[in-house]
This record gives sequence, C-alpha cells and structure tokens, in this order.
Amino acid sequence: DWQRCVALLDEARAQHGSRLLARSLHATSLACSRAGEWAVAERLLLELVDTTGLAPRADAYNGAIRAASRAGDPKGASRLLQQMSDAGVEPDAVSYSCALAGLTSDPPAALALMQSMRDRGVQPSARCYSSALAACRRGRCGAEATRLLRQAE
Repeated sequence: DWQRCVALLDEARAQHGSRLLARSLHATSLACSRAGEWAVAERLLLELVDTTGLAPRADAYNGAIRAASRAGDPKGASRLLQQMSDAGVEPDAVSYSCALAGLTSDPPAALALMQSMRDRGVQPSARCYSSALAACRRGRCGAEATRLLRQAE
C-alpha cells in the first residue's frame, strides 16, 4: 500500500542518502497517486525536483493529476499541471485529459483549459472533448458545446 511505500522511502533516505532517491521518490509518488493520495504524491514530486534537480516523468504527474481530479480537487489538479510545466515536463493530451476530468462541473474552467491546451499545440484527445462537453452539458452551454463538436471533427 502507499503508506508502506512512504515508510520504505523514509528508510531508503536514511540508509542510502540521495543515490536511490530519484527512483524511490518517483515510484512512491506513483503508488500514492494510485491510492488516491494525490497530495502526498504532489509533495514527493516537489521533493524530487528540489532535492535532485531532476524532473519527474510525465506518468508521475499524470497519476497525481488524475488522483486530484478523482478526489474532487480541480484546483489541485490544475496546480499539478502547472508544476509539471514549471519542472520542464510538457503536459500532453493525457495530462490535460486527467485535469479536465475534474472540471466537468466548471464549464468556464474546462473551456479555458481546452483553449490553453490548443494554445500550447497539444491536440485534444477524445477524452478531453468528452470531459469538456460534459461540462458544457452541465452548465447548459449549448453554443460552446457546438463549437467543441466542430473542432473535434
């Protein structure tokens, strides 16, 4: 479980210093994300950048973004998306899809994120469009939904 992974990470820190730290932080952040403990994963990702100077892989960020969205914390997901960029890891369609999944009750934010994605040159996936359209449906944004459907063609 994720708690055991964190305990093992603490043990590895004490015994091996920074030699194993990057891989350990990455693996532990993934375990925490899978368990829905996105805030712990976020802390570990920040620690990885701060202590090693290395950028985590996209899958680690994507897992944490997905977990934050599933936990109903779209601000946390958006913050992780920004941290990903700040660490020099370019968000991809999966990154945006994970963040958009948490914005289905916030049409303006979902539409803004779709625009940001296009501005960065990332092609939205079917899942991205699906989440944005769900937000439009909930927010009764018919014109925006029609525009999205045309873009998806």
